[in-house]
Amino acid sequence: MMAPAPPVWADTWLRLLLPARDRETVSGDLMEEYRENIRPQKSQLAADAWYIGQVARFAWRQGLSALALAAIYESRLLLDWFVPTTNFAPRSEVTTLLMISTLLVIGAASTMRARSFTAGVASTAAAVIGSAIICTVATGFIYANWRSAEVLAAINGSGGLREAFTLPIMLIVPGTIIGALGALVASLSHSQNRSTD
Repeated sequence: MMAPAPPVWADTWLRLLLPARDRETVSGDLMEEYRENIRPQKSQLAADAWYIGQVARFAWRQGLSALALAAIYESRLLLDWFVPTTNFAPRSEVTTLLMISTLLVIGAASTMRARSFTAGVASTAAAVIGSAIICTVATGFIYANWRSAEVLAAINGSGGLREAFTLPIMLIVPGTIIGALGALVASLSHSQNRSTD
């Protein structure tokens, strides 16, 4: 009989988030707690939820990163919808620079914290996916609660409702690539610093 185990993806995500020196210890301790104390007392679903919750504790930085990315996107959306303009270039430049800078920092900071390029890329991907989810919910909420003729005209003048909902999803791959560049720079910098020590 096989020992009970949490979802493989959750353990993989946990390992990606942790520094290499802590992966086996932390993952092993959580697995032991899951098998010996949690799973015998709870259903498979409840035990898996507990394990995912434990992993989420390690991933809270991705939650903050996702909120930061979503805040940039939703701020721009609010500006376009409630303060309409015909010249979107200045807004686009500021939003693009903020997004790129934030993604580079997420990738680099995650890489430096975990001392792993892979962790930097995984953290960025998780943040961008989380941001897309937050943006979809927030955009739907804003649209449902503050829809008026003026807002509808501003939405149509700024790219349309479809763009408002699909753009955060379309940014997942390029956003992860930008974060990977930040992770690469941090990884190379860390390697160079170790070689000079």
